[in-house]
Amino acid sequence: MTRIIYTIIIAIFMIHPHGTSAQTIDHKVVDHVVSKLQERYEGIDTVCARFVQKTLSKGLGRETTEMGRVCLKKPGMMRWVYETTGDVLVSDGRILWFYQADLNQVIKRDLSEEGTNIATDFLTGVGNIRRDFSVRLADRGEETYLLELKPREAQPGVERILLEVNREFIVTGTTVVDPLGNETIVTLDDIRINPPLERTLFEFKPPENVQVIED
Repeated sequence: MTRIIYTIIIAIFMIHPHGTSAQTIDHKVVDHVVSKLQERYEGIDTVCARFVQKTLSKGLGRETTEMGRVCLKKPGMMRWVYETTGDVLVSDGRILWFYQADLNQVIKRDLSEEGTNIATDFLTGVGNIRRDFSVRLADRGEETYLLELKPREAQPGVERILLEVNREFIVTGTTVVDPLGNETIVTLDDIRINPPLERTLFEFKPPENVQVIED
């Protein structure tokens, strides 16, 4: 079950001062962006956006595209609605529900039994970039920077994460690469910061006659 958003980083400094190595400059850029991004998201309690998610299967040579809306709320709450399939992924921070409309089933997972998810902790308010990842500057553009994050400790399903961040230190895109080389690419637009969201948005009641599977 990999329908989750992954998030974090990118930002400033386009000019290399004379006499300073590129490696040193990159390190300073990373340090600056990580600090500003962490600070930015510490002041954010809720986020809503439209998303497009592409999944690239290296082994099968197949690409799938889905889209919908996502809302996040601290601590640890999320709601993903896949408009293309009717699927819904909901978590109140304790229980994760994944409703698969075409299969008429819901997968229920107790998050307290498996700890936190390093790929989503940052956006939902329980992660720390410097603590959880080693970070390098992968690329820089006119409007965004791209950071590559590698977990400091081995994580199931996560080899590395690429984060695209705009100059307002808001994450606008993520790519999660698993150990097999498969990629999940999420781009965000129509991003709204701190909209009022009730906790009930992150509660889920399975529809009648739906099979519930305890994962």
